[in-house]
Amino acid sequence: MKYDALCKLVSERSGCSFEQVKSVLSALPEALSELEEREQVRTPLGTFAAWPKEAKEILLPTGEKVNRKSEVVVRLRPGKALKKSR
Repeated sequence: MKYDALCKLVSERSGCSFEQVKSVLSALPEALSELEEREQVRTPLGTFAAWPKEAKEILLPTGEKVNRKSEVVVRLRPGKALKKSR
């Protein structure tokens, strides 16, 4: 499914306009990036959590060693609504 198709589907199911849905989805990553370290937010999609990644030395395919900076990454732990049973 493409992004516009997802926006259209959400728009039809929610009763919001296509532009409103697109605006909300584009604002979501920026809002999630403002989470503090180890902070969590529960949503119908699941739980978004900001977790720290420590700085470490990584080995590139060329054999060169590089230091990766420490950072905080946002992870999604899917809720029941997102999980499919097969």
